[in-house]
Amino acid sequence: MLAIGHLLATSTFDLLAWVVIAWLVARILRGGDERQWLIVGAVVGIGLLNKHLVAFLVVGMLAALAIVGPRHHLRSRWLWAGAVIGLAVFTPNLVWQAANGWPQLDVAGAIAGRSGGIGGRIEFFAMQLIAVNPLLVPIWVWGLVKLLTDVDFRPFAR
Repeated sequence: MLAIGHLLATSTFDLLAWVVIAWLVARILRGGDERQWLIVGAVVGIGLLNKHLVAFLVVGMLAALAIVGPRHHLRSRWLWAGAVIGLAVFTPNLVWQAANGWPQLDVAGAIAGRSGGIGGRIEFFAMQLIAVNPLLVPIWVWGLVKLLTDVDFRPFAR
C-alpha cells in the first residue's frame, strides 16, 4: 500500500475499495445486518467508477458464495438491492463508455499489447508480490493457516 499509495493514482483508491468491500462482506457473513449489502453496493459502484477491476472482486465473491456458501445470502433481497445501487452508481460510466466507443477496452488492449504473452503474466504476478511486500509472506501464511485450522475463523472458511 505504501509503495502504491504514495501517489495520487487510481490504484490507491482501487485498493481502498477492495478492502472496504471485503471488510463489509466479512461483517455481513459473520452475522451482521444484511441491510449492509446496500452499503456494499454503493462502495462497489463508486469503486467501479474509479477502476473496472472491482468487477473481478464482485464476480469472485459471488462465485464463492455460490460454490461454498453461505448460499442464503444469494437469496437476500438486500444483496440484490445493493447490486441495483451499485449498478445505478456505475451506469453513467457505462453510458459514457458506450457513447464514446468503449475507450477503456482500447486502453486495456494497449496495456496488454505492451506487456502481453507469458512474460507479461509472470511479470504481473511478480509485481503483485512486490506491491504487497514480500516481507509480509509470513503474515499471509499465518492467516491462511489460521483460516484453515482455527475454530474462531470457521465462519470465514466455509
